[in-house]
Amino acid sequence: YTHDKGKYILSLFIFALISEIPYDFLFYGKPFYADCQNVIWTLGVASLTCVAIDYFHRKPLIAIVITFITIFLSELAGLEYGIIGVPVIVAFYYFRNKRWKQLLVSAILFCVFTMLYYLHNFGKNGFTIFGTLADSHYWYLVTLEFCGLAVWPLLFLYNGKKGKNINKWFFYLFYPGHILFLLILSLIIF
Repeated sequence: YTHDKGKYILSLFIFALISEIPYDFLFYGKPFYADCQNVIWTLGVASLTCVAIDYFHRKPLIAIVITFITIFLSELAGLEYGIIGVPVIVAFYYFRNKRWKQLLVSAILFCVFTMLYYLHNFGKNGFTIFGTLADSHYWYLVTLEFCGLAVWPLLFLYNGKKGKNINKWFFYLFYPGHILFLLILSLIIF
């Protein structure tokens, strides 16, 4: 529901950049950590993917290839929820007028990508597939991610209309603001 998709995506990337230093300090203790980027980068890349899907709507194979390329690049760049976030956001966008399909497909993608993501990460640490599936920490992480599915019923109740008229800058500033607040709080406490 934006009038200017380019301006919206540019705003996402600007606020991703603004958020990155406090995010890296909070989670990794340094001003720049190349292996993981904040979730606003994922939102920006997924938004670009959705624009590409619109642009190539008459050529679905190209749209599918672009989606897989952005998923791969998101994981390669270390974007937060990159391999999980991009396909779920794209599914929400693609099925935006079909609520049941939107929730079902995105929930399935979320589950499959979450399990594969952690399976891959355990494999990088020398675990076998069977060793990973037998590891309680693997299932703890998968279960923790599955808690994100609790929001799906709330999304189903969304009526598609704009809510209260809150200044858009509040939403842009909330993410870097709350990360900065948590960083300051952690420095005070620890």
